[in-house]
Amino acid sequence: MTYLQPNQQGSIVNRILAGLVAACVIGVFAMVWLDNATVNLGHNLASVRAQADAIGAQSTAFNNTIVQSLSAAELSTAVANDGLVADNYPEYFPAPQWQVASHY
Repeated sequence: MTYLQPNQQGSIVNRILAGLVAACVIGVFAMVWLDNATVNLGHNLASVRAQADAIGAQSTAFNNTIVQSLSAAELSTAVANDGLVADNYPEYFPAPQWQVASHY
């Protein structure tokens, strides 16, 4: 007498289908996670860019303050307040000349 086992072939197909469904579900969750990570990275980069722009604006304001303080009127006022005297013929200390490495 021969016993037929019709469910054995179906069992292998069912396992393959279950594996494919599990792979698809895992793939969907991985794609959602990857999209969220990409969006978060974009937001973080925009935040860092805004902070860099704020630092640049502060640097520009500081540079403008320095330039304004070095104007002729402000400089002469600072010199007068500190009792400094303008030297028309300054004497500079000598510095040794550097040798150039390449001679043609």
